[in-house]
Order: sequence, then structure tokens, then C-alpha cells
Amino acid sequence: MAVKIYDVAKAAGVTVSTVSRVFNHYQDISEATKKKVLAAADKLGYTPNVAARTLSSKSLKTVAVILNDIVADRFDGVSMQTILGVYQYCNEHGMQFVLYPTSTKLQHEKTFGQFCLERNVDGAVVQGMHIDDPYLGQIAAGETPVVMIDLEIPGANVVSISIDNVAAEREATQTILKHGRKHPVMINGTHAAQVSALREEGFRQAVAEAGLVLPDDGVLYADFEIDLATKKLQEALKQHPEIDAVVCASDAMAIGAMVALRAAGKQIPRDCELVGFDNIGATEYSQPPISTIEQHMDKIGYTAAGLVDKLLQKRLAPNIGHVYSDYDFIQRESTGGLPMDH
Repeated sequence: MAVKIYDVAKAAGVTVSTVSRVFNHYQDISEATKKKVLAAADKLGYTPNVAARTLSSKSLKTVAVILNDIVADRFDGVSMQTILGVYQYCNEHGMQFVLYPTSTKLQHEKTFGQFCLERNVDGAVVQGMHIDDPYLGQIAAGETPVVMIDLEIPGANVVSISIDNVAAEREATQTILKHGRKHPVMINGTHAAQVSALREEGFRQAVAEAGLVLPDDGVLYADFEIDLATKKLQEALKQHPEIDAVVCASDAMAIGAMVALRAAGKQIPRDCELVGFDNIGATEYSQPPISTIEQHMDKIGYTAAGLVDKLLQKRLAPNIGHVYSDYDFIQRESTGGLPMDH
């Protein structure tokens, strides 16, 4: 027979209400009482019903990770790191974690408010939105606390979080150019992604600071896709065989660029240096290992969930806007700075 909450209350010598308050993380319960209730529950093998707790308690808040346009990509570990970070925060702070996918198509079928209401979502961490998605205006004007990852939008109940994408791409590009490279190109993501514009800005800043003039076709767009990056760089190398540095806005595109460079007979880093972005596992084990930007997406996810929690509790300073998280530039052999033969 399943153990009931009444059995726990009797074993602990407290009321049913007290047991309920312990499992719903009320702050007015003493540590001694908590320990007594939890010990009794553990001894009896009692497991609280999460769904029932959600319905019966206003203290158990549901935080959703909402991912837009999920794709089956073996080279994307960024989303999973974010999910794990949010989950860890929720698990540590007595909040219910849920994960929901959406798409640009689905956004036209129901509003963001309806999406959250139907799923009992109290606050959300949102990732993968495009700058022209219909949800953005609804999130900005809505009452649901939302933390946007990699996309800054206004809103009384909205905060955004990211690394400084401009500074990160600028640092990576500067490193290559300090090695004497004179003909860099960038393989960027998509015009619909705010991070693409920011990373391109960092790239262009570094090129200008080095006194170089970037040609009109110095930035290639490959939609963060490995095969398209290969194709775009192959075409560029035919027109500009002098290319000696490739800066990519994602690691997947850097792997695609590596394929194109090898097909063109260029050795990395002797003939052409290469840098990616995201620090996915494949970059560490490629030949040569690829230099990249580590965003610490698990930390960003954890911080984002904490910001949602503060928004729910009205404990966040008004108009905080955007929060920057730390990043690391990881230098490996693809930007080795080896002496050039020419």
C-alpha cells in the first residue's frame, strides 16, 4: 500500500499541513521540524506527488526552458548545457523544471501568454529566438517573467543574458591577426540571429584595428551549418586563394571550414589559421584541435534561472536590462601562430 502524507505526519508527530509545508519549501518551518519530517518520509519511503504539489501550493513555481526551432545537430551541445544549468538551479531551490520546444510556425498559432498559461508556466528561460519572431513583442509587453539568452529585448518583466559577443570575437580575431595574417574572412551564422550581428561587429573591429581593409565578400553566411560552411569557403577560396585566416561564429562551421581548407591543400595553421565559437567536444579532438570561445552555457543557464526566480519574487532591480556572463578564449593548435613560409 502506498504511503500517504497522513502516515508521515503521524510518524513525525506533526500535522498534515506541516508535512505539506515542508515539501513545498515554506520558509517558516524550523530546521528541526524539517529534519524530523524528512527523516520520517525517508523511513516510510514516502514520495510527494509533484503534480499535486503544483496544484495545491503557490510556493512551488514552475520555470520552463523554451527552445525555439530545435534541430537534430550532433555538433550542438550548447542547448543541453543551458538546460542542465537551469535544471540544477531549480533542483537546488525547490522549483519545478519543465522543457518545452516551440517554433516560428507555432508562434503564429497561439500567443506567448497562451503558451505559458496552458502549461502553468510561472517564468521562462528562452533560447533560440530569431529577431523577427512574433513572440518577442509579446514577451516584451507581457507579464510573465522571462530571461532571454543571446537576445536582448526591452520589457518590464524581461532580462537578457549572454557573454560579450563583440569582445569575444574581437579577441579571437586579434589573436590571429597578431600572427601576421593579412587576408581574413569570417563565416557567420544567420541574419536572423542577434549574436551573428554582434560577433561580426567584433570581427570587423579587430580587422579595422589591424589596418586591414575587408573586401565586400569578407563575411560569408552559412546559417550555422557545417556543410554550408564547407561550400561557402570552398567558393571563397576559388576567388581568393590568398585567404590565410578563417574566423567562424560557431564550431560546427569551423569544422566545415576545416574540410574546405584541406580540400584546397591548405595546412592549418601554417597556411591558414582557424577559430570557432562554442567549445563543443569535437574541437578538442579534431586534427589539429580548434581554438574556440567557451561560453560556459551551463553557468548562463543557472544564472538565467536565478534571474527568473528574482523576477518572480520582485527582488530584481528595475530596468536591469542585460547581464553579461564570463567567457574564455581557448587557444589550441589551429591558431598556433607558427612562422609563415611566405
